[in-house]
Amino acid sequence: MDLPLAAAGASYCPAFALLDADDDGVVPDEALAAALGRPVTDGCPEPRPGETGARWWAVTAKVGVATDDQGRPAHGDDTHVVDLGRGTGVLLVTDHSAAAALVTGELLGDATALVLTFDLDEVVAVETDTSLLRRRARSMSIELRGASWGAVGLAVYGEIDRAVAMRDVPVRRSRAEDLVDRLTSLLDG
Repeated sequence: MDLPLAAAGASYCPAFALLDADDDGVVPDEALAAALGRPVTDGCPEPRPGETGARWWAVTAKVGVATDDQGRPAHGDDTHVVDLGRGTGVLLVTDHSAAAALVTGELLGDATALVLTFDLDEVVAVETDTSLLRRRARSMSIELRGASWGAVGLAVYGEIDRAVAMRDVPVRRSRAEDLVDRLTSLLDG
């Protein structure tokens, strides 16, 4: 794991943390919650006090952040993209922010989990990815700005109809357009 980059993950956009498993081979909710700065139940990020309109999606995500030559957060033409990895987990979107806990995948430095968060006012663009074979989008790219530029690519495979602190909730098939509509309505609102 790139320890200086991981240690400064809160400085980047999206803010992130790479986590390692405990002795049982899992990342406990307490570690995910500490890294996200918000409660986590069964691997699902929960809204912070004052956040409303919480909705959850089961996703596969690919995440990258922009750095300068020394690995510090940066934006502009002289930046380099650091690929944080690809993983599967849960994305929460509220009226103010988005947070994800990716608990399986291929992550930077052989980390076991990647958590990330960004404010909705950091979103520059949301673009759906479609193919000639499908009329509906299955995935999207979210471009972000903040202390650095970042990007999150999401493939949505379902929405989780849950309320705060619910456990063992099944995933309902969902389209990427549902999440795109949710993000753009919050951005336009």
